Amino acid sequence: MGAEFLTSLCIEKVGTTRWRLLSPLHYRSVVFPGLFVVPRGFETDLASIPVAIQSFIPKVGNYDAAAVLHDAGYANRLLTASQREVYTAKPVIDKLFHEACLSLGVGRARAWAMYQAVKLWGDPLGHPSRRTV
Repeated sequence: MGAEFLTSLCIEKVGTTRWRLLSPLHYRSVVFPGLFVVPRGFETDLASIPVAIQSFIPKVGNYDAAAVLHDAGYANRLLTASQREVYTAKPVIDKLFHEACLSLGVGRARAWAMYQAVKLWGDPLGHPSRRTV
């Protein structure tokens, strides 16, 4: 039994670069044993790919569900199967993203490049749900 998304990504566009989950997204991890749930209504920008490299790695692709999972982790919006909140460190969320990309069939080289990018430049404090006013 490997890592996998147990539900399909079901989103609607709600802004120029924003999407909202229409149903919960369920992901089973092997690296971090357990079920992670992104709740219905969570908003995301999908993959935060700089414009300069979007010709190599587009903003949307077969990694969309992994990007939503990653955004939810950065925003502290992940839940367990029993609806308990999951709070964890950036390195854990980044590794979860890498595993999720691979589970979706993203090629090893691309998944590794995307993992290195979030590891180096991903900013959980920059996520709209984590900003303080």
